[in-house]
Parts: sequence; structure tokens; C-alpha cells
Amino acid sequence: MKKSILLFLISIFTIYNSLFSYENKYIPSNVNTVTSLNLSTLSDKADINLQETLNNLFFNNYADSYLEYRNDPDVVTAMTERFEELFDTTKDAKIITYNNYNIFSIILNIKNSLEMNKILIKIATQEDKLISVSKDLKYIYIMLDEKTLLAWNDEVFTVSVSYDSSNNVLFASDSIFSKDNRLEDKNFIDLLSSNNDAYNWIDLSAFSTNSYFRDILASDEFYPYNQLFVDKEAIYDGIVTAKYNFTNGNANIKLDFYNTNFNLMSIKKELSNKVYEYVNGQNNYGFLSFSFNIDELTKELKSKLGEEDNSLNDLLTEFPELKDIGIKNIYSFLELLDGDIFFSFWDIGEDNDPAMFISASVRNANTINMILSVFSEYTIDDDIYLVGGNYLYIKDSILYIVSYENIAREIKEGKLPENKLDANTLNNTKDNLFSFYMDLNPLLSLYGYDEYTEVFKDLGIYAKIIDSNHTQINIDINTRNKEENALKIIKLFMEY
Repeated sequence: MKKSILLFLISIFTIYNSLFSYENKYIPSNVNTVTSLNLSTLSDKADINLQETLNNLFFNNYADSYLEYRNDPDVVTAMTERFEELFDTTKDAKIITYNNYNIFSIILNIKNSLEMNKILIKIATQEDKLISVSKDLKYIYIMLDEKTLLAWNDEVFTVSVSYDSSNNVLFASDSIFSKDNRLEDKNFIDLLSSNNDAYNWIDLSAFSTNSYFRDILASDEFYPYNQLFVDKEAIYDGIVTAKYNFTNGNANIKLDFYNTNFNLMSIKKELSNKVYEYVNGQNNYGFLSFSFNIDELTKELKSKLGEEDNSLNDLLTEFPELKDIGIKNIYSFLELLDGDIFFSFWDIGEDNDPAMFISASVRNANTINMILSVFSEYTIDDDIYLVGGNYLYIKDSILYIVSYENIAREIKEGKLPENKLDANTLNNTKDNLFSFYMDLNPLLSLYGYDEYTEVFKDLGIYAKIIDSNHTQINIDINTRNKEENALKIIKLFMEY
């Protein structure tokens, strides 16, 4: 009798729900984050059995504990053998959070609603739980306990969990199944219309209101970042999106930061060609570069950290000559630079240490030469300084710091290396605030990790200011095997 009544209620509910468009994405406007996973695509690209993976992660343990007190193998079979029969894995699964990350929900698309209803009714009956219909007839739910709720209609099945018993977990289902107040953030809509293997949408304002995150970010360990970002509420109302895509031989992650309170456009600058002119491209391990408008950056730091800076007090006490040159604080050093910094290493063989190369564009070569004379152990030809075991030389408003004297002499003589850095790779750095590139050449001696260099070809990370309040970071991972999908290769590498 109870089952007949439940089936009758479900039938009424299904008819009611079918009056609304299936285009509803079930993402409420009050979420903090959205994670979308194309389960079918990801499992194919990683070459895994989705059912086995879910069994290993969750279902087997739950099924075993279920059988300890319920003799119902049908339910266990549904969990451990029929996931892709019950759920449509060709449509993206969603994980969303709200209430400042205190509640999360998993949303799965139902393939066979009739079978799903039978199984859920059986679970509820054997768990001695009531199946209820929401007051607006928009969904059916089982309250497993005060923190866990199962809710579904004929299209999607959801699991909502609260980390705090004071949070009413029914709030989650009411939000998901409501036809009003859908998430309409432009950046989220763009994600919906794009084709990605997976993506994230994150509302950073939760970091400003959640006491747990604020305590962490405001701690001494995060100084001066807390001064720059937390205390000034620079992240409030910010949005982050992440797109993940995998193809044969390549994995790409694209992070986009949108913020109305933190405009980086003023510090944008193109990297100067001169800073990497003398880098040897043969057997090069890679490079790290920064490029920014130093005046605007210094102004921004002063506004956030204050005009006074005591970080160099010990250094200025040890070397009082610096004050005579005009060095009063860290800003005095920054104002001598011109915004371009480039780091690189290359293998010179014969069991020698790699050659280190650092270059930075400067404004006042005379002042910097005076500073170098204060720190130098001795000079070579009166203009190549030895400081801390490295050789420093200024030429054409570029300060060079190298680990071998012969390299400093070659720079002084204008002798360019026979092999340049890869032009295509360098082009990625031109308009970037930050660039990092690593060539995982198995013939080079620096790494000593054969498992990395045999599997991966190179890694690139590039941060670019797109426009006002929009910064983008691209992460590219290239594998040596171009026949297999990068996700499968990464998975096998992690297993190894």
C-alpha cells in the first residue's frame, strides 16, 4: 500500500515537472562555486572504467556496509554495476557549494527515472526513512539524517551534505529545484556555452565573508599578501573560472580572474627583447620572466603597504654607504629597475654546474655600479663585479648576473650565443606579466628524475593581463607521446 501511494505521488510529480523546460541547468544564483565534470569524456580520455573508479572511491565501501544490516543485493547491484544505466554520463555532472562552503551538492543527470525511483523507494523503505514531496511539488527527497539529503525529479538526482548541523540542508534542494533565480553571471554563462572537459566557477566574495578563510589569509604567514589582498577587500566580488581540456599529447588549464576592485592594467608592460639576448638556447632548461610597469607597481605597493618600509634596516645598518647612494628602503631599489627580469639556466656539460643567467632592465647604471662596488668582493676589468660567487655586469641599461666569468666576458664583448631560445616559446612571454617555461630534456643533467623527463616534454605557465580587471593564466603540459591522450598519460604517471 505504501509503495502504491509513493508511486502515485511520483507520477503526479513527474507530470508537474515536465511542464518546465529541460534547459534549466539547476544552478541557483546563491552558489559559491560550481564544478562541472564531463564524466564520460574524462573517463574515455583517461582510459578508465567509470563504474570501477566510482566503486573504488565510494560505492564498494557503502555497499559492504549496507549489506551488513540489509539483505538486498539488488540495491548493491544498482550501485556497483549499473551507474551508467541509471545516470546519463554524457551530460556534465555538477558539484556546487553554498552558505560560504558549508553545504555542497552533487547533481547527476538521470537516464532511467523509473528504475531510479524504484531503487530509491527500496532504499528509503529499508532505511526506515520517509520519502517526501516538496511543498511546491518540484522534487522528491529522503532526509537520511540532519546533514544529508537525497533529492530528485525525473531529470536530475542530487546529494546535498551540510558540514554544520545548524544549516538546513533542505535549503540546498529548494535552491536547486527552484525555477527562479538561476545563476546568470556572464562568466558562468560563457562556461556553459563553451566546450570543456571540466570547469570551475568560483565566487571569491566567500573568502571575504567566511571567517575560516579570513583567519588563514589574515595570518602572519600570509604577510604581506594579507595587506595587499585581504585588508583592502581587493578580492571581494571577484570571480575565478578554470577550464580543463585534454588532447593527444597536451593538457591545458586556463584560469581567468575577474575583479572589479583590483585593476592590474596600469602595471601592464611588454617584455623587452634585450633581457634574453645573451641567453644560450642550447641545452637550456627553461626560463622565468617578469615584466611590469615599475612606477605603477611601486605606487600600488606604497598605497597597500605604506610609504615606510623597514625590511632593509639590517642591510642598511651593515652597509651605511648605501644611504649615501640614496638607498633608504626597498622602494629605492625598485625605482632603479625598469620592469623586466629574466632568469634562465643551461647545461654546459663536463659535470659542471649549470650556467645561471639573470638579467634585469635598469634606469640608472651609475647608481647601480656604485651599489655593486659596495657589495663586491673584487672587480674584473673594473666593471665586472664578483658578488656572492656570481659575476655582475651592466651593459646598455641591462644588469646581468651570471655564474661563470667567461659568460660575463662574452656579454661585455657583445658575443651572442650560437643557439637562441626558441622563438615560438619566447613569443608567449612578450605580453605576459609572468612567464615560466621548463624544457624537460632527458639528455640534460639537472633534473635526475628520469620518470619525469621520459614522460613529459615541457611545461609552460603564462600570466597575462587581458584588460581592466581581467587577468588570465595559461598552463600547458606537453607529453612526449603524441598518440595518447594527455589525461591518460598523466593518470598512468601518477599511478606509477
